[in-house]
Amino acid sequence: MFQFYKRNKEILDLLGMVAVVLVIIGFVTYPIFKEAFSGGSHEELPPRKTTTERYNEQTPTVKIEKITATTFTLAQFDEIQEGMTRVQVTAILKDSGHLFHGSFGGNQEVQLYLWKNVPDKNGHIMLRFEEGKLTRKEQQRLK
Repeated sequence: MFQFYKRNKEILDLLGMVAVVLVIIGFVTYPIFKEAFSGGSHEELPPRKTTTERYNEQTPTVKIEKITATTFTLAQFDEIQEGMTRVQVTAILKDSGHLFHGSFGGNQEVQLYLWKNVPDKNGHIMLRFEEGKLTRKEQQRLK
């Protein structure tokens, strides 16, 4: 055993120093981590809102006159610009559209809305909103 220590003295001394440093770091950081993970500072945060509450806050109430047959045009689609809110888009299209997909994962809220031409069901507009702003627009067969 003594010969092993003699041959590997430098390595064993280094391992001993590393162990001492790790113990010191543990003693220094323990109070910090204990407070962070014990819920000490989390009590000051407001309660997390449910998905429905967040959706209802961001979904505007827009008064729209009843239209019997809705037809969306390419001119209306071209008037829609990225960065617009759903209220601005609704004012252009005179229709609130249908929520096709909504997800509230993590910190980002994504909603996809669909507007279909009613009389001939030929042509539609699909818009993607992130955090309440238009980020992508698509159309098919509009005239």
